[in-house]
Amino acid sequence: MPMFKFETKKDVWKFIRAILEAALLIVVLFFATRTLTTSKEYTPYDPADPNVVSGADQGFLAISYFGVDRRSTDTLVSVRQLDAQLGALHSLGYVTVSQEDVENYYSRGTALPDKALFLLFEDGRRDTALFAEKILEKYNYKATILSYADKFGEGDPKFLSPKDLNKLLKTGYWELGTNGYRLSYINTFDRYDRFLGQLTSDEFVRIHSYLGRDYNHYLMDYIRDEDRLPTESTREMESRITQDYRGMEEIYTQELGQVPGLYCLMHANSGAFGNTKSVSEANGK
Repeated sequence: MPMFKFETKKDVWKFIRAILEAALLIVVLFFATRTLTTSKEYTPYDPADPNVVSGADQGFLAISYFGVDRRSTDTLVSVRQLDAQLGALHSLGYVTVSQEDVENYYSRGTALPDKALFLLFEDGRRDTALFAEKILEKYNYKATILSYADKFGEGDPKFLSPKDLNKLLKTGYWELGTNGYRLSYINTFDRYDRFLGQLTSDEFVRIHSYLGRDYNHYLMDYIRDEDRLPTESTREMESRITQDYRGMEEIYTQELGQVPGLYCLMHANSGAFGNTKSVSEANGK
């Protein structure tokens, strides 16, 4: 078997440099893995501890984040900000409660901790889970990660896949929730009052700087024309909304085996389940 030989000193230094670079890469990957993955198990609060649950009804604090990134934007909170905010709540004695805790609070009157925090992260973004998980571990907090069903079939790396979501469940720091079937906008006007109609989430992001707040979510209203008059009947509106929920149910059942137990209606800016009584009734049903 032929032996490898160094022909010059330059070859020797190249070999040494390659070894050092490989070693450095291994070290970086090791610390990156430790930084972005959990090593401890989530420990729920003790409901029998009177210092945590006195029995008095203090309600609970609910916080929902759109997403988490390295740096903050107009919609995303930075890692540093999230750490500071959850750290402040932790220092004040807040403990996180689960979906089951909240359900039992409303349906059975079960007491919550005196300082109860219900934490959610919207849209099922991969960077959210990546950056938030270590902070949840740091403060022993549990959160719900919300997702859109239609993102599962797109293969967009920005969003968590069903496989990713199942992995999050196993850590104990996450529960699953849903924002529904899709993130889609209707009855959209730009800030110059020009009618744009219906937009997908990607289209919305691309032209966001030209928009104001004159738009609505797919489930929140009738689809309307540029004169703001409905272009569909009540029966057509009900059928459209029903199909959206059926699509959500089918995809989650197929990909995860079940529909998440928590549904967060987007956008919750109407005071009910829609901007008109009939739309609200369709969503409520």
